[in-house]
Order: sequence, then C-alpha cells, then structure tokens
Amino acid sequence: MISLNIVSLISGAMYIGDLEERMEAILEEISAAEGQIILFIDEIHTIQVDPCEDLSDDDIRTAIQNATGPRNALFVPEVPFEVLVRRQIARLLDPSLQCLRFVYDELIMMSRACEATETLRFPMLRKRMDEVMGKFLHEGLKPAERRIVNIVEMEVI
Repeated sequence: MISLNIVSLISGAMYIGDLEERMEAILEEISAAEGQIILFIDEIHTIQVDPCEDLSDDDIRTAIQNATGPRNALFVPEVPFEVLVRRQIARLLDPSLQCLRFVYDELIMMSRACEATETLRFPMLRKRMDEVMGKFLHEGLKPAERRIVNIVEMEVI
C-alpha cells in the first residue's frame, strides 16, 4: 500500500527535473507492482455523513403537528422544517471545529515540508523558522474558531 502525499512529493524538489524524477519513480513502482498496490491519493471522497442520523420519523411528525396545531394542514408548514434544520445545523459545530484542527495541522506539516534543504545546515535558523510559522498559524486559530462558532450560532438562532 502506498500513501501518496503531494506535499512531501513536492517538498525539496527545487527544480522541475527533481519533481519529474520523483513522479517517474513512483509510477515505475506502481507499474512494477502489477496490480498488487492500493493507491490512496485523496481520502476525502470516502467520508460520508448521514444528515438525518438523530432525526426520526416521530420527531418530524411531532414537529409538524406542533406547528399546525389542532387543524390539519394541506401543505407542510415551513416552521417545523426550520426547527429541524436548525437542530441539524447545530450538529455541524463539532465536525467544523475538527476540520479546522485538521487544516491547522496540515498547514504546520506543509510549512515544515516547504523548508529548503539548505536550512538543515543552520539548525537554530530552522528552529526559529518553525517557531515563527507555528506562532503565525496559532494566532489565526482562535479567530477562525470564533468565526466558525459564530456562523453556526447565527444559523441556529
């Protein structure tokens, strides 16, 4: 099984020739495996979410009955729909914050992968660059988190 990380593939390839050589080596390894290889380039397509996971038919029926009162409605009123959708939107907060954390971690890894090989000769410079980049990304983490929380709260209210 090969996990193809584009960032690590590109990192250190200062010239297009280096990148071509790396790609050719990977393609040769894949063709030499003769079908005995599983290649995961992007796993985002495998993630599935059921939007009605915590929403039963009884919940929907009760919301519609509460909105219409004692009389029957010819059409489904929009009030129960809005109530149910708001409840489902509130469930997006945790996955959204988790996604923010994944993006933050990926940006940290990308910043380290983009370092030039010349910085290996200067360990203090490399350490300081890591600190500055980490601080810069960390400063953006809290405002992004507040923005996500605010957006979800605006939709829930």
